[in-house]
Amino acid sequence: MYEALKDDVVLVTGGSGYLGGWTVVSLLKQGYRVRTTLRSLEREGQVRADIARQVDPGDRLSFFAADLLADEGWERAARGAR
Repeated sequence: MYEALKDDVVLVTGGSGYLGGWTVVSLLKQGYRVRTTLRSLEREGQVRADIARQVDPGDRLSFFAADLLADEGWERAARGAR
Protein backbone atom coordinates (compact mmCIF):
# COMPACT_ATOMS: atom_id res chain seq x y z
CA MET A 1 0.00 0.00 0.00
CA TYR A 2 2.68 2.53 0.96
CA GLU A 3 4.73 1.88 -2.18
CA ALA A 4 1.75 2.96 -4.30
CA LEU A 5 1.67 6.31 -2.51
CA LYS A 6 5.22 7.12 -3.63
CA ASP A 7 3.92 7.93 -7.11
CA ASP A 8 1.94 10.78 -5.55
CA VAL A 9 3.23 14.29 -4.96
CA VAL A 10 3.53 15.40 -1.34
CA LEU A 11 3.28 19.13 -0.58
CA VAL A 12 5.50 20.41 2.23
CA THR A 13 5.07 24.04 3.22
CA GLY A 14 8.11 26.06 4.23
CA GLY A 15 10.84 23.98 2.63
CA SER A 16 13.48 26.51 3.66
CA GLY A 17 12.68 26.17 7.36
CA TYR A 18 14.17 23.69 9.81
CA LEU A 19 11.18 21.34 10.08
CA GLY A 20 10.12 21.76 6.46
CA GLY A 21 13.64 21.07 5.24
CA TRP A 22 13.99 17.90 7.29
CA THR A 23 10.56 16.75 6.15
CA VAL A 24 11.50 17.28 2.50
CA VAL A 25 14.76 15.34 2.95
CA SER A 26 12.99 12.48 4.75
CA LEU A 27 10.32 12.16 2.05
CA LEU A 28 12.91 12.25 -0.74
CA LYS A 29 14.94 9.53 1.01
CA GLN A 30 11.80 7.40 1.08
CA GLY A 31 11.34 7.89 -2.67
CA TYR A 32 8.47 10.37 -2.70
CA ARG A 33 8.09 13.22 -5.16
CA VAL A 34 8.03 16.43 -3.14
CA ARG A 35 6.67 19.87 -3.86
CA THR A 36 7.62 22.59 -1.40
CA THR A 37 6.84 26.26 -0.98
CA LEU A 38 9.09 29.25 -0.46
CA ARG A 39 8.04 32.83 0.12
CA SER A 40 10.44 33.81 -2.65
CA LEU A 41 11.83 31.58 -5.38
CA GLU A 42 15.06 33.59 -5.15
CA ARG A 43 16.02 31.13 -2.38
CA GLU A 44 15.41 28.02 -4.50
CA GLY A 45 19.07 27.54 -5.45
CA GLN A 46 20.27 27.70 -1.85
CA VAL A 47 17.50 25.46 -0.53
CA ARG A 48 18.07 22.93 -3.32
CA ALA A 49 21.81 22.90 -2.52
CA ASP A 50 21.12 22.39 1.20
CA ILE A 51 18.83 19.45 0.44
CA ALA A 52 21.27 17.97 -2.10
CA ARG A 53 23.94 17.74 0.62
CA GLN A 54 21.75 15.14 2.31
CA VAL A 55 19.95 13.40 -0.55
CA ASP A 56 19.96 13.52 -4.35
CA PRO A 57 16.50 14.88 -5.23
CA GLY A 58 16.86 14.19 -8.94
CA ASP A 59 13.69 15.36 -10.64
CA ARG A 60 11.53 14.56 -7.60
CA LEU A 61 11.72 18.04 -6.03
CA SER A 62 9.89 21.15 -7.20
CA PHE A 63 9.41 24.61 -5.73
CA PHE A 64 6.46 27.00 -5.71
CA ALA A 65 6.17 30.57 -4.47
CA ALA A 66 3.59 30.85 -1.68
CA ASP A 67 3.40 32.71 1.62
CA LEU A 68 1.28 31.52 4.54
CA LEU A 69 0.12 35.11 5.04
CA ALA A 70 -1.28 35.45 1.50
CA ASP A 71 -3.69 33.50 -0.71
CA GLU A 72 -1.64 33.77 -3.90
CA GLY A 73 0.22 30.71 -5.11
CA TRP A 74 -1.43 28.08 -2.92
CA GLU A 75 -3.91 26.75 -5.46
CA ARG A 76 -1.14 26.11 -7.96
CA ALA A 77 1.19 24.62 -5.32
CA ALA A 78 -1.45 22.26 -3.94
CA ARG A 79 -2.99 21.13 -7.24
CA GLY A 80 -2.64 17.36 -7.46
CA ALA A 81 -0.63 17.05 -4.24
CA ARG A 82 -1.42 15.21 -1.02
